[in-house]
Amino acid sequence: MSTEPDRIQHIIAVQPAAGGGKYLLHLDYAEGDALNAHCTLLYEAGRAVHRLFRTNDPLRGLWTSPQGHLWLGSANGNLWTTAPVALPPHRDRALQVEYFHRSLPWQITTLPDMRALGYPPNISALWGLDDHQIWAATYEGPIYHWAGKAWQEGASENRQALNQISGRSKTEVYAVGYGATVFHWDGHRWWPLKRPEAVHPREVFTDLCPGPGGNLFITGRNGTLVGANPEGLALLTQRPHPLFGVAQVQGRWFFAGGRSGLWELKERAFVSLKKDVFPLKLFAISDQLYLIEDEQQPRARLVQYDPKEETWKRLEYEKGAS
Repeated sequence: MSTEPDRIQHIIAVQPAAGGGKYLLHLDYAEGDALNAHCTLLYEAGRAVHRLFRTNDPLRGLWTSPQGHLWLGSANGNLWTTAPVALPPHRDRALQVEYFHRSLPWQITTLPDMRALGYPPNISALWGLDDHQIWAATYEGPIYHWAGKAWQEGASENRQALNQISGRSKTEVYAVGYGATVFHWDGHRWWPLKRPEAVHPREVFTDLCPGPGGNLFITGRNGTLVGANPEGLALLTQRPHPLFGVAQVQGRWFFAGGRSGLWELKERAFVSLKKDVFPLKLFAISDQLYLIEDEQQPRARLVQYDPKEETWKRLEYEKGAS
């Protein structure tokens, strides 16, 4: 699984690691052949970047539990973790893995086949409270739940692709996606939340984050910002540019606007913070904001913003990390 010099490279996710470091999910593929991409998990501590493994499994979701264990999901329905939990072995006969550091106790399982479709789901996002309460959103629509014993499928009636999942507690979890879809988990089952009339039925919800006053912020590709709570949804504002992601750092709210740049919500008004970055995803780690841009060539990179010091850095990552 060696890389060629002309392969397209992207950092697609970043999560915190114990001791102040961070994990990064690196994707690379031959131009025009993204379906055969390879993924490398990187660990960065200080100025040192280490490769942990490289695989042909199309990993997408990356989440670190409060206990410091890693959870990753793939488009092939595989679930990777370093948590000390009991999981059946994976069923993916084509899976290839090259480990560079054996210090982490990896387990790989395959989620149960979707009841309606008869094959493993394409995992789009992961979120949880700890190693025994985790949810996995999928592009096919169902949502899987891990409560420490087995993965259970829910929201089986949903046929809209889901982009993100997050929440506040084991009785308040939300999944969002295509067709202005929002599902709410109440601790027992998933409930679809009614779309506000002012929101277009073809809106694509892109991200969500626990917000102020008991609400969650939900962003939309058509510039929609929606507030969500167990009672329902409310349209907060409609922007003239897309909103791809949202994150809170040091009490401030930031929004990824793609080609319109990075935005901040100040006293109910959107303020352009930086126009020469093009973020599609935002991650908050240790009071720092990390931006994943749509274009990262020739090297995979992140943009790091320190809201307190008002400093910016572009962090580049070579394929040949140690």
